[in-house]
Amino acid sequence: MELQLKSLIFFLSFFSSTLFAENYTVELISVLGADQKALSEFQNNYAQAKLQYPEKLKLLMCMESKVNLELMQKTLTPIYSQKYSENDAKEIIEFFNSELGKRIKQLSTGQLTQASFEKGLSAQDKEKLKYMETGLLSSKIKSELQQEFYKIGRELGQKIGSSCQS
Repeated sequence: MELQLKSLIFFLSFFSSTLFAENYTVELISVLGADQKALSEFQNNYAQAKLQYPEKLKLLMCMESKVNLELMQKTLTPIYSQKYSENDAKEIIEFFNSELGKRIKQLSTGQLTQASFEKGLSAQDKEKLKYMETGLLSSKIKSELQQEFYKIGRELGQKIGSSCQS
């Protein structure tokens, strides 16, 4: 009985820590806007395909109806969890929830000019920005994530297409 209880406790702690880490990954994907970017890319591809292949409109509309933000998060989670540990995810989330992170979001959406952004940077902000750009958010990591997404995105498109043809 005691062994079964210990096994159950171990299983529950492992499952909850895995679920906890996955929640951080989904939050990371959301904070970075990767899910929204992926969804937009799929939607743009479907819009172009509808124009190029009008004879496949019914299939393309079925496929498009199955793609949503939740599906993008599920698709991106394994990719991001391979690149980022739970601690990395926490650090990036904390960074983007900070004042500096919020200003970066404003800059990326055009709500803030580059000059205004740079004017308000402290020496500490510049160090943090350099740390993030050369480490956790380096262009190399971004490129690797994008390549993985394209690979998985093609597979996802094929699965969705197959389900619509059934």
